[in-house]
Amino acid sequence: MNLYYYFKDAVPKNICDEVIKLGLSKEKNVGKTSEEAVNGKLTNDTRKTDIYWIEDEWVRGIMTYHTNFANHLSWNYDLHPNSELLQFGVYTKEDHYTWHVDDVIHNPEPRKLTTILMLSDKENYEGGDLLFNDGVDKDENIVGVKCDEIESKGSIVVFPSVILHKVSPILSGQRMTLVSWTHGPNWR
Repeated sequence: MNLYYYFKDAVPKNICDEVIKLGLSKEKNVGKTSEEAVNGKLTNDTRKTDIYWIEDEWVRGIMTYHTNFANHLSWNYDLHPNSELLQFGVYTKEDHYTWHVDDVIHNPEPRKLTTILMLSDKENYEGGDLLFNDGVDKDENIVGVKCDEIESKGSIVVFPSVILHKVSPILSGQRMTLVSWTHGPNWR
């Protein structure tokens, strides 16, 4: 089974610019973890980023197409049509998201696949690497493998939502992404 599946330069840059424009036209929110959303306490220890919610069908269509294609080639999970809002994220200096999985406790069905569209070229920011869990070292620290295949604007990565992953802190510049989650029936 693949850890992740990627599409390099899958979405034209002018379409990415339209997604950015659309995202920035929405209401800005502070990114929260599931726990922070439930208990109402925001710490910025686990996650620090601004997010905007997008529901436009043409954008959802881009994400759904790539999710379904990667699923067909890699996992063949039983999926339902995507019903969650899409998350446009803007990471600036010191923003990050520590090790986490993309499950949420209030969803009736599990998130099965996460899809991320890169809306920034790596040359526009430093840090902000997407890392996947690749085991632990002798000191029981998580070892991450960098997903550098998607560092160009318009590239997409799809991965099982249960895989531990993180975004390293931004050192300079601005990293923008669009994230969707696809659900399916409970695991068996």
